[in-house]
Order: sequence, then structure tokens, then C-alpha cells
Amino acid sequence: TMDPKWADEFEKTFFNAYLAACRPDGGEFAMYTPLSGSRWHGQNHCRMHTNCCNENGPRGFVSFLRTAAFAKGDAFYLNQYVSGIAEAALADGRKVGFDVYTLYPAEEGVQIAARAAGKYKLVLRIPAWCRKPVVKLNDKDLEGVKPGYFEIDREWQAGDMVVAWFPMDVVAHVLDGHVAFTRGPVLLARD
Repeated sequence: TMDPKWADEFEKTFFNAYLAACRPDGGEFAMYTPLSGSRWHGQNHCRMHTNCCNENGPRGFVSFLRTAAFAKGDAFYLNQYVSGIAEAALADGRKVGFDVYTLYPAEEGVQIAARAAGKYKLVLRIPAWCRKPVVKLNDKDLEGVKPGYFEIDREWQAGDMVVAWFPMDVVAHVLDGHVAFTRGPVLLARD
């Protein structure tokens, strides 16, 4: 949809509901992961003798990575912040890519190094929850950074470095007599 709100929602769902459904060793996916009560294992679903949660669960990792980075027109979009090499072809067929270094969301910073020279745009998703994002290009602060998509349109050189900083305040959310705490996109606790 090219609307960053959906990437924000995908991020929250991935880091909270999806990863909470996955056993730490990756060997099983739960059917439901309520905020309180028992975690239900997805066995014999729909009266079938199979565990469709385990069969389909790994698809979430692929879906998340498919939303992480893509190209459209003359722009390379970085929606999700995970370490790795992100590459895609622009509309004119040129391949561009970036090396991404981060421990996000455990840490607030993301380093993004250009792999390809040439004129094109890098479009970063600035998370909606981030109140004071900072983006630097080759150690120089960029202006106008705010939640949504932030575009850097320039003549890139291989090795150009973008550093994005997403300060993660702990925020209390109160609703119907319950309190939930988040830090960045991650739900920490609910009572």
C-alpha cells in the first residue's frame, strides 16, 4: 500500500504476537498467545491430525523479510530493521543494496552502508512510536526526520553510511483498568 502504518503494524505483530508464539528453540508454534492465561498448542486443528501452526509458522519469518526491503521506481525502501544484506532492482534494472548492521529492537541504532554507487533514493521507515528519531548521513545530521517515510535522494557512493537512531522510551498505556508498558515496538508487560 506504500503506507508506512502497515509496516509499523507488521513490526509490532512480529516482535510481540508472532515471536511470542514461537518456542525459544524454534521447534513449535503456539495456536494462541493471550496476554494472560495458557498458551494453546496448535494440534489437531479443524479436526485434522496435523499441527497447522507448526506447518505454517515458519512462513511468518519469510513474510517479515519480504516486507523488510524492496524497490519501487527509483527508490529503495527499508521498512524493517534487521541485520543483513538488503538488495533489490530499481525500475531501470539497476541492482542496489545496503549492508544493515543492528541489534534492533534490543538496541536503538541502525547502521546502513550503501553497496552501490549511483543516483537513487533510500527511503527509511521511521517508526510511528519514535518521538525523536535521528538520521545521519556520513556523520551529518539530516533535517526533517519524523515518523513515516523519510527519503534520502542523492548520488550515492559505495560505503556511504546512514545511521538511524530510534530512542526507545518506556511508555505506559492505560485502558479499562489495565496498564501495558512498551519500549519501542516491544510490549514489555501488562497487568
